[in-house]
Amino acid sequence: MKKIWQNFLSKIISALSIVFLILGLIFVGASYFAGEAISSVGVIIVSIASALAILGLVSTNFYLAELTGKIKEAVFVAEKISRGEIFYTSKEKTDNELKIALGKISENFVQRMEVIEKMALGNLDLDVELYSESDAFGQALQNAIAKLKTQVQTKKQREEFQKSIQNLLTKTAQIINGDFSVHVTVFNEDFEPVAKAFNSMTKELNDLIAHIKKLSNEISASSRRVKEIIAYLEHENETQIEQISQFVNAYSNMQIRKIFEKSNLVVQTASDCLSATVYAVKAVQESLGSMSSIRFRVQETAKRVKKLGERSQEISQTVDSISDVSHKIELLALNLNLHSVSSHDDKKKSAQIAREAEVLAENFNHLTQQIETLVQTAQSELQEVIVSMDQTIQEVVVGSTLANRIQQTLSELERATIQLNEFLEEVSGLITQSVQVAEDISRFTVSFEKSAKMMKSNIKQSLGVVSELVSGSSELVRAVGDMRTTEIEVPKIDENLEDVADRKAEALKTVENFKTTTMEKKLT
Repeated sequence: MKKIWQNFLSKIISALSIVFLILGLIFVGASYFAGEAISSVGVIIVSIASALAILGLVSTNFYLAELTGKIKEAVFVAEKISRGEIFYTSKEKTDNELKIALGKISENFVQRMEVIEKMALGNLDLDVELYSESDAFGQALQNAIAKLKTQVQTKKQREEFQKSIQNLLTKTAQIINGDFSVHVTVFNEDFEPVAKAFNSMTKELNDLIAHIKKLSNEISASSRRVKEIIAYLEHENETQIEQISQFVNAYSNMQIRKIFEKSNLVVQTASDCLSATVYAVKAVQESLGSMSSIRFRVQETAKRVKKLGERSQEISQTVDSISDVSHKIELLALNLNLHSVSSHDDKKKSAQIAREAEVLAENFNHLTQQIETLVQTAQSELQEVIVSMDQTIQEVVVGSTLANRIQQTLSELERATIQLNEFLEEVSGLITQSVQVAEDISRFTVSFEKSAKMMKSNIKQSLGVVSELVSGSSELVRAVGDMRTTEIEVPKIDENLEDVADRKAEALKTVENFKTTTMEKKLT
């Protein structure tokens, strides 16, 4: 009853949190569309919704943690039964119904197995205790012992009976090992009621384990579904935070529209400044081009002047050569005079002097032509220097004109900049007002975001608990999955209970028939 109320209270809290959240959003939206300040009532209602959601998550986490503990205990018992360790007692105090039921099954089965082992050893002085009025297997054992005590058996009958007992023990061992799909074969007619009761019991155990498997799978599927729902809630929470951010941005943008209206003049003035700047840049580029041209003309003039210097050096060297030739000619003339005075000089020296005079004449002629060529070249280069200087003067005039144009453009740009500064001061005042409004919205958003983050943290904790529940359910599935059962279609719980009652009634009827047959044989 306590669990039902706990589950019901958790659902009520979740529903109230959703209702309060919707009401809070309605108040906040109404204040927003009315152009008023954010409603404090809406904020309070949203805070209450958040608190209720947190309370619901805490209650759900507690319930899931308790359910996880019970499932783990049941998994431990089921694993022991699947391994054949059925010697488990249910005397310890616990509120886990599944664990109690498995413990009772284990105890009852151990007691019945001890009775059968004693019967196999030939001990028929046994008192079988019935667990209830509908304990068909216990009544069958009582009838079997009574019949064994009263009936005179032949050797063949005893062998068949012993074989049936051994078969029953073998099947019992298979059940202990976790195989609930066994079926006892009847070798003795008197043992048939016991075999039917045993088969009925194994069928009930098989149905029970199959039902446990189905329940385990359903628990696992439900746990995964809960995990998906909580993940969806987390996603919705993030969407909510994103929507609030979008709301803040929209409100801020509405303030910026007013600023944009005041900024038209700023944009127009800035465009004028840009045009003036482009014009000034173009004029500067033209001035730079003119300066580059002047620099090129000056460099060319310097090169030509340098060439004139080289020509002057060449002319000077040629004049020096002519001076040397003149000096040599004077020496030759002096030698000729000396040879003309002397009568004893031979003709060979006169011929040699004549050849030297001829060579000096040729050199003198060559140097004269070279001087003439150098003078012509110098005159031509001097003319080019004069032309280059004229072009440089024209380029300087053009550069001066461009500098005047740049000065005028910069004056216009200065006036436009002053006007732009005035407009920007007006826009700055509007932006200051918008910033104050944005700060108010930001404070509200921060408080709401903290609440949403806290809710998100609780949801993550719930995901962790649900993950443990899924892990425990998976362990239960693995533990029960080791048991071998026949595949059956498990009916609903109510229908399953009705079928068990019918089978118990049928087993009791079989026991009564066995009693009647035994009494008739005894009388005979």
